[in-house]
Amino acid sequence: MKNQTLMISPGNISMKTLTLIFFLQYPSDYLSLFLAENGSSGDLSYFPTPLHITIAMNRMLEGDDDKSLTDLVYEPCVGTGAMVLPSKSLNVVASDLSHLMVRAAAIQAFLYKPSMLYVPRPVIGLHADPKELRINKYFELEVDSRIYCGDSLLGEFTCPKNIFLEGSEFVDVFFHPLDLEKHEIYFYEEELSKPWQSLSFEMQKRIVAAMAREIQPDRTMTNPPFNAKIPKHEKEHMNEIIKRNQAFVEERKSRERLSMFQQIEEDIEQKMELITTDYKGVSKEQLMFAF
Repeated sequence: MKNQTLMISPGNISMKTLTLIFFLQYPSDYLSLFLAENGSSGDLSYFPTPLHITIAMNRMLEGDDDKSLTDLVYEPCVGTGAMVLPSKSLNVVASDLSHLMVRAAAIQAFLYKPSMLYVPRPVIGLHADPKELRINKYFELEVDSRIYCGDSLLGEFTCPKNIFLEGSEFVDVFFHPLDLEKHEIYFYEEELSKPWQSLSFEMQKRIVAAMAREIQPDRTMTNPPFNAKIPKHEKEHMNEIIKRNQAFVEERKSRERLSMFQQIEEDIEQKMELITTDYKGVSKEQLMFAF
């Protein structure tokens, strides 16, 4: 029983005891219910998907397949985590624009899905192997947490390097960013043109880790805020990215292009087209999601 008790001492207030036993005995999306009734308003208003629906969605998608344990699952508008908490996967990546929601998702992940906060090394099939230099199904190798705060349309986020360390440094995390210059694998374009065995082992490890960050999600599960609109400053930022990407690709036309780079650029072009295209029956200002 003691292992399920959390001691809280807020400031000068006397020590309080909060038992977690009932949260663990009766799991649910508790913070979602609380924030839906008492949360923020405006563009980031919160309308959660009921937990029984997200449980059904995960069961239908996963079935009895053990492969689901290592599937890379992405939730770009995580809220408090209801969409992915029921998932079998040990390889979930989630994000949200709201700092409040990221914190709430982290709390519920701590209770019900700790692999979203820290994936232990012994889990097979989730990491770029530092000895054999094999790329396994895993995205980010620089931070512990898999819950990021930032703009999913841009693929640019921030996250504490060590979520369990008070005052941890916050670092940038890029999950398939629209800005081609922020794909780390391009940093090693020159090295990739050389014979692999001519590279130092340390360089090979860095390249393999960068390649691992290009792994695409097996599933994207979300209930995005379709009522939201793209702010003017974000539209201007996207237009700047489009221009930079065009110049970035043009500058490389004279080089021998690896298929990996061609695939990245084609994926980004398709996403940009989805985001910027007007669709019949959809407001020009309406936020379109492309993951």
